Amino acid sequence: MKKIFLILIFLLFSKPLYAKDTIKIDPNIIAKIESSNGKYMYGAAGEVGWHQITKICLKDYNRFHTKKIKRKELLNKEISGQVCQWYFEKRIPQFLRRYGLTNNLDNILLCYQSGIHNLRKGKIGKKGWDYINKYKKELNKP
Repeated sequence: MKKIFLILIFLLFSKPLYAKDTIKIDPNIIAKIESSNGKYMYGAAGEVGWHQITKICLKDYNRFHTKKIKRKELLNKEISGQVCQWYFEKRIPQFLRRYGLTNNLDNILLCYQSGIHNLRKGKIGKKGWDYINKYKKELNKP
């Protein structure tokens, strides 16, 4: 009974599952950075598609949605973009809230590039910061 009461209190006073202040990420810029706009569809660590979606990201997406996307479907820019957009706008902000990290553009990009565990531990190398700079440079192009 005590557990049920605590769960109800948590649900009543916790933040919503998805943040109201969603930070928009341009999937076209991500595709440009990740795969050179489709030139390189397979990453060295097993990433696939326009946005270089990892196995764990796709598994996570499929767990949250009724449609089950296969890895080879990530070669389709629209499907890859759909998974990418969900991950940036829904899932990564959940991770950031869970670990008490600020939901901002830099943390979202670092989480995507380096992973939430590396971000939590502060293990962000030059590659992570370069990723942010590339994104912002593309974002600010006229």
